Amino acid sequence: MTPIQRDGGDWIVRVAVKPRARRTRFGDAKDGEIIVFLAAAPVDGEANDALIRFVAEVFETAPSRVVVERGGTSRHKRLRIGAARCVPEALSGFLKGPAALI
Repeated sequence: MTPIQRDGGDWIVRVAVKPRARRTRFGDAKDGEIIVFLAAAPVDGEANDALIRFVAEVFETAPSRVVVERGGTSRHKRLRIGAARCVPEALSGFLKGPAALI
């Protein structure tokens, strides 16, 4: 299973979140998920908010267009990203075939 794929005009991204990291960044993929290191702590929704802001920034879309579809309280999440202007270079290696076209 690829961790990033198209669904109509949206992108679906499966992530495994690692909170309390030194800095927020993408890591490698493991078990069909992209590891996302977040500087935020998993307290009172701070990590989810930080994840949404980070993903919106790198996909060049509004935070309101990033939705946690599954895993709101889990470290394993499925995100739906709408109106993305680009796919981050760090994730482009996970794309294959025609799904890679924006």
